[in-house]
Amino acid sequence: MESSTTVTPTPAPSVAVMPATESFTVVPVASPLHDPHVVRDLVAPYVAAIERLGGDLGDDRAIDGPDPVAVLVLTGGTEGRVLDTWRRRQQRAPGDPLLVIAHPGQNSLPAALEAVARLHQDGGRGRICYLGGPDDHDGLDALAALVADVAARRRLASSRIGLIGDPSDWLVASSPDAATVARSWGPTVVHVPIADLLAGLYGAAASLDCEQAADATVIALRIAADGAAR
Repeated sequence: MESSTTVTPTPAPSVAVMPATESFTVVPVASPLHDPHVVRDLVAPYVAAIERLGGDLGDDRAIDGPDPVAVLVLTGGTEGRVLDTWRRRQQRAPGDPLLVIAHPGQNSLPAALEAVARLHQDGGRGRICYLGGPDDHDGLDALAALVADVAARRRLASSRIGLIGDPSDWLVASSPDAATVARSWGPTVVHVPIADLLAGLYGAAASLDCEQAADATVIALRIAADGAAR
C-alpha cells in the first residue's frame, strides 16, 4: 500500500457560503510525492470555503473525534489512506458512511472514485462530494447536506423506538423486524406489550370500557411521539 501524508493547508481568504447546520471535521490527505507547498497553495481556497461552511481542519487525531469526518483528497496516490481512515473511523462511529471531498486537480477525483469503489466492494458505504471550484456553491450545499445526513444517522443510532403491541396481521409488507430497523436506520426497537401498558395505566386487574381503552390509545401515541422527538 502506498504511503501518504496528511497536509494541513495554509489559510486563505474566505468564500461566502451558507454555514452548515452541523459541525464536522475535514482530514486532508496527500501523497508524499507532491510538494507540500504546492499542495497548500492549490487547496487553500477550498479549505477556506469548507471552514466557512462549518468544517474544521484536523489531522489523524480528528478521526477519533465526536463530529462527522470528511476526507479531503488533495492528490492521487491516497486511496489506501482514505480506506484506512474509514476503517479507523468505524471503531469510533460504527456504520458512519465515508464522506470524500474531491477537487479538479492533482488526480483528486480519480483517487476518490477508486477508494469509494473499493469501499463499496467491501460492503461499506461512501459518498463523494465534488467541488468544481472554491465558489462551487452547489457542491458546498451538497457537502452540508451529506454532513447533516451523517449527523441525523448518528442521532437515530442512539435512539430507541417504542413498539406498543404487535403489528396488525394485514401489515404483511410494512412490519420490519427489530434487527432490520437497527441495521437500516440504527434505532433500537423496544417492544411494549399492550397488556403491560394498560396494567401500568389502570392496574393489572382493571377492566377497561371503551372510553378508557380510547384514552389508553391516545396516551400510548403521545408516549411514542415524545420518545421519537428526543
